[in-house]
Parts: sequence; C-alpha cells; structure tokens
Amino acid sequence: MFKFIGLLIVIFLPALLTAGDSLDIYNSSSIRAALLPNANSVARIRTMDIEINGPDKAVIKTREVITILNAQAEDELYMFEYSDKFRVLEDAQIKLFDASGKLIEKHKKKDFYTFKSNSELVEDGENHVMRVSAGSYPVTVEKESTIRLRSIYVLSNFSF
Repeated sequence: MFKFIGLLIVIFLPALLTAGDSLDIYNSSSIRAALLPNANSVARIRTMDIEINGPDKAVIKTREVITILNAQAEDELYMFEYSDKFRVLEDAQIKLFDASGKLIEKHKKKDFYTFKSNSELVEDGENHVMRVSAGSYPVTVEKESTIRLRSIYVLSNFSF
C-alpha cells in the first residue's frame, strides 16, 4: 500500500507543483513581480527535444513561449528558421496572445515568407521568416518548430 501511495506522489507531485504556472503561461498578469523590474521580456518556456533515429537521422522539436512587456523586445515578434538539404523544416508555427492570454494571431509554416540563402557555400539553403504584430504590450508569443536532420554530424549545443 505504501509503495502505491509513494508511486502516486512521484507521478503527480511534479504536475501539482507546476499546474499553476502551466495554466497561466499566456496571461501576462501571472508573471511574478520580482521578474518585472528592468525587464523587456520574460521567457516562460523554452524546450528542445532531440530524437536520434539513427547514425544520420534526428528530429529536433523546439517550443518557446515569451511574454513581451514593451517595444524594447520587439525582436521576439520574429520567428526565423533556416533549412537546407541536411536540415529540413518539417513544421513551424507562431502564435500571438494578448495580455489576458487570448489568441489573437496564428501562422503556420505555409504562411512564412521563404527566400533562398545568399550564401554560395551552402546550396539549397532557405530562410523562413514570420513576424506577428503587437498592437499594444504586453503580449505573449509562442514559437514551435520541427526540424528533421539528415546528418547529425553537428548537433545543437542545447542552448537558445
């Protein structure tokens, strides 16, 4: 019986401890006051999942949720991804939420502006860019991407 209760605590304790934060990540009023002085933006979530499927295959999934408090951090309204014959952008989306957490803008990969890379060293390189518009601040932006690697010679250094 004690093992079962211990197992339930191990399984549900992390969910209970983070439940308040995870439900309000899009609402700017849920940011702790201690984080606000001198801040232009607050990173709410940053994750990177790397799934290695073989010696030359991998999938990288990233998710980033950032609350932008003022125009000083307007560069966070952009999402930029690069692809080439070894790094394929499978999926991408960017969402914009108002101060209360209501979705006001959403764009998928097909909506992104795509243009060829100007580099002569990389053939078939493409840049994918999208910008969302903030009418007023604060706003929260969520960026997600899925990239398929055809070579894992160089993996990310696990930083954003």
